Amino acid sequence: LWSIWQTSPGGDWTGWSGPNWNNAKQLIEITACQQGGSRGAQLWGIQEDYTLVTCFQETPGGSWSGWNPWPATPANSQFVQLAAAQQNDGRVQLWALDTQLQLWSCWQTSPGGDWTGWTGPNWDNAPPLQTIAASQQGGTRGAQIWGITQDYRLTSDYQVSPGGGWSGWMSGSWSGAPNVTQIAA
Repeated sequence: LWSIWQTSPGGDWTGWSGPNWNNAKQLIEITACQQGGSRGAQLWGIQEDYTLVTCFQETPGGSWSGWNPWPATPANSQFVQLAAAQQNDGRVQLWALDTQLQLWSCWQTSPGGDWTGWTGPNWDNAPPLQTIAASQQGGTRGAQIWGITQDYRLTSDYQVSPGGGWSGWMSGSWSGAPNVTQIAA
């Protein structure tokens, strides 16, 4: 793992730091999200044994914690992909796809605070998904997650209000999208 960061908002960038930034072990997938509250960004990684680890900024723009194991799901799932987004209320939600294409999720109970246990498999009745991406929305909604189904349809689920309930996974293809193989948010 290598890292580079800005020295000030909108400012210059440092030189690259790595390999094995912050003493990271070999990771096969990563995702990150800014937290609210008294912490800064948080980073999650999938290790070669498909388990999760995490580290976070102890204060916004401050030093980073060491890497720690992330709690396992009740099924001891092996993960292959991750996505995270702030819920437009300072709390972060994390999603993970397991090797059986089942979606799991957990979220902070307060900005920068504690986390719930995992919910899943097939969080919020998600169909089997090949890939996922998530983003915070502005305005009156919270986070939104997109996924690509096994037949390459783009589907989505969104929070109807910041930190609130979810719309449910849509049927058909999101906004009339053609078949897709990759997604970013």
